[in-house]
Amino acid sequence: MVLSHKNEKHSGVERQLKTKLIPRIQDWINNCDDSPFNYKVKDVVFRFAETGSLGLKRYLFLLKSPNKKNSIYLSI
Repeated sequence: MVLSHKNEKHSGVERQLKTKLIPRIQDWINNCDDSPFNYKVKDVVFRFAETGSLGLKRYLFLLKSPNKKNSIYLSI
C-alpha cells in the first residue's frame, strides 16, 4: 500500500530523500517511548503547508501494524 498523490495537499518525494527519511522515522519508532509501537514505515509523501507553516518541510508517513490478523495502517 502507498499514499495517494491525488490529494492536492500531497506530492511525491524523490527516491533519494525517501531513503533518508524512512530509516530516520523507523529508528524513532523503534527507540522512542512516545512512538507508535511496533509499526513499520511503508511510504512517505510531501505535505503542502498551510499558511501557518510556511517555510517548514512537512511529510506524511504511512505506517503499517505487523499484526497480520488485522492489518492496521496509521499516518503520522
